Amino acid sequence: IQGDNKGWANEELVDNENGNYDYLMYADLDFKHPEVIQNIYDWADWFMETTGVAGFRLDAVKHIDSFFMRNFIRDMKEKYGDDFYVFGEFWNPDKEANLDYLEKTEEHFDLVDVRLHQNLFEASQAGANYDLRGIFTDSLVELKPDK
Repeated sequence: IQGDNKGWANEELVDNENGNYDYLMYADLDFKHPEVIQNIYDWADWFMETTGVAGFRLDAVKHIDSFFMRNFIRDMKEKYGDDFYVFGEFWNPDKEANLDYLEKTEEHFDLVDVRLHQNLFEASQAGANYDLRGIFTDSLVELKPDK
């Protein structure tokens, strides 16, 4: 696809693990195109009105432009209130990658704590040999306890 705003996402705005930019499972959405943005907002409004849920769990957010995510979640909270809750699956255990994504999205939503998940897995494998004092090491619970 060629033209204005066509092509891969800005590498600064999506996670680059293993070359994972915005092309996930053959779905390359142009999060800068006004019609795409409007369609996503329309879908979110339809979903909220149809289901009456109080928030979203968003999958694979590391593949979505963080600038778009920041604006989208901010706008949803403005429309549906501060109690509108969103958390995203940003599957990356690296604390700096998580903190960077939270900063880019202005912490408008929470992330799955992958490092905590991995620490709990390691504890389950090690059994009595695991030092529980390290269970929160490098986790979002440790780094952002108020989030």
